[in-house]
Amino acid sequence: PASWPGIVTMKLTLVALLLFLTLLHDLVFGPQVSRVSAIAESQRTTGERVIFKSARWLPRLSLLIALAVVVAAALLARSQRDLQRAIYRARGSSYEAGQAPLVVP
Repeated sequence: PASWPGIVTMKLTLVALLLFLTLLHDLVFGPQVSRVSAIAESQRTTGERVIFKSARWLPRLSLLIALAVVVAAALLARSQRDLQRAIYRARGSSYEAGQAPLVVP
């Protein structure tokens, strides 16, 4: 269907963003938070406080993006079913849920 390229692009973009955020958390924020957490809160600089708060929100953002990836996958699966229905209709037969997928040459 016509919606496939947009959905696939959205899903791949979300996966790339999720990978980037995971690397950012593990390789940048993680070591810095370990260092900052050893400093007393009253002695932390503004930048250190920002790092500490950002590191807490990054996994939450990653979770939301991961859920969006699941939604994109569901949209792709639904559009595949709609494609199957259209092919069956074009061939003059009916499409039943649970029916074996039609292989298009």
